[in-house]
Amino acid sequence: MPVQDYGVVIGQFDHFDRDDANHFGSFFHGHIFVRVGSGAQAVLYNCAVDVKYPTGMVEYFEPSKLDATKFTNVHALADGFHSLASTSSSGALDYVRDPLISQPLGCLAVFYAIWNAITRTSNQVWKQNVGMSALTDLEAFLSADGRIQRVYVFGARFLNAAQNPPQGMHDVHMNQGDPPGQFQHLDGIW
Repeated sequence: MPVQDYGVVIGQFDHFDRDDANHFGSFFHGHIFVRVGSGAQAVLYNCAVDVKYPTGMVEYFEPSKLDATKFTNVHALADGFHSLASTSSSGALDYVRDPLISQPLGCLAVFYAIWNAITRTSNQVWKQNVGMSALTDLEAFLSADGRIQRVYVFGARFLNAAQNPPQGMHDVHMNQGDPPGQFQHLDGIW
């Protein structure tokens, strides 16, 4: 069964934080805080990005430019949380089937493979880094130019009254291709 309550939260980037590297739960997270609304009516979402461990290896793709036409369904939505159906037309992401990532990476990966063979280098489409450094890169990206930006965070909505803010997103990562184990049942398409 895929991730429950999958969708997107849209709003203004508020700030970024991360778990204490010496005291965290089962997994180490960075936290993107997204503000929806303004003034006394504003709602803050805590969007937890899992990198497993501060020193564990992670891979991520940082596109230099995204095709805005691929996001027309989601871009038209108002700020707030929106559930997304597991279909190609809902605005949901599918890292395997969506041409947003799969086609360009395929061509670029072939180019890098040939280039690496000729030059004996190791250029890669996906960046490899340790968890703490990957979160530092994410924070720098979100905080670029110090301007407040509209952000779209895809994942699973949660409510936790014991936490401040009580609402947020988790499973903010690829929910496809989990190896056999405790999370494989969360794999899904779109």
